[in-house]
Amino acid sequence: MTPRIRQTLYALGTIATSVLTLLSLWSILSPAAASSLSAALTALLSLAGVGAAGTAAVITNKQRHDGTFDKTDPVTQVTQGVQAVQDQLAQAKAQAEAVKAAVSNVVDDIPVLGPIAADALSKVKF
Repeated sequence: MTPRIRQTLYALGTIATSVLTLLSLWSILSPAAASSLSAALTALLSLAGVGAAGTAAVITNKQRHDGTFDKTDPVTQVTQGVQAVQDQLAQAKAQAEAVKAAVSNVVDDIPVLGPIAADALSKVKF
């Protein structure tokens, strides 16, 4: 079942349940009949794999708009993922080097710790 069909079923289920509630509220249908029809509708939608219609319709709509259901070539996904990891690694290394430089500048000013700390910092590799 495609996301578009699923979203349509979610929306129709929500509308149908709302209509049954209004018909019961206006005494067009008895509360017992409206409840029975609502339960039957829920059961039918569940058989189609569509439950919790109102919430699911909203979520599916958001997912369609943000590209969750867009089909992308697996090779492209992996390539983009690896590139993103490499970018994050480069960023992390740059940040670690900045911290190392800042600590080195502070420690160099302390006469007792300067040489020991400088030696320890020089051995830190990223």
